[in-house]
Amino acid sequence: MESSDPKELIVTWHYRVCRIQFAHYDAATHFERLNLLLGVPVIVLSAAVGTTIFATLTRSPSPRTQIYVGLLSVTAAVLASLQTFLRFSERAEKHRACGAKYAGLKTELEMIRAFPREPLEMQKFLESFGAKWAALHGESPTIPERIYARATSRVESIKGELALVTTGIPKT
Repeated sequence: MESSDPKELIVTWHYRVCRIQFAHYDAATHFERLNLLLGVPVIVLSAAVGTTIFATLTRSPSPRTQIYVGLLSVTAAVLASLQTFLRFSERAEKHRACGAKYAGLKTELEMIRAFPREPLEMQKFLESFGAKWAALHGESPTIPERIYARATSRVESIKGELALVTTGIPKT
């Protein structure tokens, strides 16, 4: 259950937003790596097939060469199809964009921590912030569980540093 004290609530939300931001950036990196893992072999295999076919234009290749080139061609096509189907590049970009939006939310929380407001103004801020966060959560792609757990560990390891981001909030 979240605290009824606005300062404590802001600190809690700051940790949570930071964790989600880290997780989205980590997911973006993860999906970029997967994209490269499929994309580079597609390029290499396609180049090898094209070069081999070009080199055998003047002479008839052996059956073994034909089989190898055929296997390389099929492998390149399968990897390219997987790359298209799994959309790792698109998923990486979506996570990066969400990470940037969460960074914006985190900045808002850091500003409110640095410059506290009167209770009524604070309540309006918290309500508005909660609505923005909910909307962003609704449009965000799912973060793989393993990546989210790693981000949670990272935030826990720097929790003291996060508490010192602004003055006025003691280190917990």
